Formats: sequence, structure tokens, C-alpha cells
Amino acid sequence: MRYIFTLLFIINGLSIISAQETTDEVSYQYIIKYTPTATFNIITPGLQFGLEQRLDESRSMQYEVGILSSRLGVTYTEGNMFGYRLRAEYRKYSNAFDKKNKFNGVILEGKQRFLEDKFMSSYPDLENAYSERLNLIKLTSSASIYYTRGTQRVYNKFSIEIAAGIGFRYLYNSIPSVPDGVIKENLENLSSFYPRIDDNLTLPVGFLCLRIGYLL
Repeated sequence: MRYIFTLLFIINGLSIISAQETTDEVSYQYIIKYTPTATFNIITPGLQFGLEQRLDESRSMQYEVGILSSRLGVTYTEGNMFGYRLRAEYRKYSNAFDKKNKFNGVILEGKQRFLEDKFMSSYPDLENAYSERLNLIKLTSSASIYYTRGTQRVYNKFSIEIAAGIGFRYLYNSIPSVPDGVIKENLENLSSFYPRIDDNLTLPVGFLCLRIGYLL
């Protein structure tokens, strides 16, 4: 919860800073963006790209695609991970599009994360009970909704943006495929997963990110 309150403080600070800035209108239809902070995500690092499309004088839609991989992360240490993230964001700017502007928005996000993990499978019902080690894929699927605030500045043909958001996430853990003869309930380390395999969880989430863009 301390993390969520910190994000709330940052979001409020972004609004105060932006409210003090003067406007200088700039004309554009699209901004292609890259999010360098996605590489430092400790759970789902990767490369994240986006496209912001201007709808009218103060509204826009932003679409993002993230390629998740443990090999792309700077601080990731959990194991061999890969997946993807999709985001759609509706934005309302405080003024007509200008060089210094703040915005409020709502983000819908879908994500799937595949993590290769080692499992110990026991066979207690056999005459000679034994255990074996298996490499299986754990799939974590999630759907999230965020309320976001941020500030965006335009310098000639480039933009820089700082944004923060808070919201809720629905998580579901599963093992998509197990070898023939293996019973999920016999996998000894299932109890260490949160949420448990074939179970779900709803929890509060937040983010803070930096995006760099180019105006089209």
C-alpha cells in the first residue's frame, strides 16, 4: 500500500506542475513512442512501443504493445520468461494540444506472462514411490484498469512524457500443458505460487513510466 500512496503523491505533483505552465499550441496527428522504463520492470521487463492518435483539440487515444522477455530486462532474476502486453488508453488534455500539457486518462491492459519453472512431481500411489523434476511453463494471465495522470512536453518534433497510474488487476495462474501421466495435484511446489494454480486474485496495482516520442 505504501507504493500506491507514493504513486498518488506523484500523480498529484504532476498535476500541480503542469497547471503552472503556459500553453503554446502545436499541430500533430500522431506520436510514435518508446517506453525505456519498461526495461527496468522487475516482474515483466521488455520493450514497449506506442502510438498516440489525436482525436480532436483535447482528446486522444494511445495504443501500446509490449514484448516481454527475461533477456530484455536489466533487473530481472526470476527465470526464463516471455510474453506480451497490450494497452489502450483514452486521454483528455487540460488544454488544446500544446508544447506543455497535462492529461488524465483511463487505461485498459491485457497481459500474458509465460515462465519456465522447475517442478517436482511425486508419485506416491505407485508401489515404488518416487519423485522426478520437470520443466513446465506457468502462464499468468491478467486484465487491468488504471486511472492515469501525466504531463507531456514537445520539443520540435520530439516529445517526452512522465505518467503515473493506479488501478486494479485480475490475475489467473495456470499450467497450460503437462506431460501424460502427470497429475497437477502431485506437483510439490504448487503451493508457492500466488495466486495458486487454477486460482484467481484481484489486487491494487500502479505504475510510473517515462515515454519518449516522435511527432508525425
